[in-house]
Amino acid sequence: MFTLTVEKGEPAGAVIALKPGENTVGRSHSATVRLGSADVSGVHAKITVAGNKAVLESLSRFGTKVDEADVTGTVELVQGQRLYIGKATVLVFS
Repeated sequence: MFTLTVEKGEPAGAVIALKPGENTVGRSHSATVRLGSADVSGVHAKITVAGNKAVLESLSRFGTKVDEADVTGTVELVQGQRLYIGKATVLVFS
C-alpha cells in the first residue's frame, strides 16, 4: 500500500492511504487527498496506482514538483520522494 504524509501544509502530519486506481489531490471536497492551502487547485494532481506502481500527473497551473523538479506530463513515484503541491504544501510518498 502507498501513502502520502503531509510534511508541510494543511492538514500537517496526516497520513493518507492511496487506493488502487485514480487518486485526486487538491482542495475540492471530492479530492481523495484533500489539502487546505489556498495555492492548491481544486483538483491539483492525480496519482494513479496500479499494482506496485504509482504515477503522478500534474493538473494545475500553480505548479507541482517532485523532489523540486517541475512535473510535466507524468512521473513514476519512488518511495521517499517529496511532492511539492503549490508553494506551501509538501507531501512525502511512501
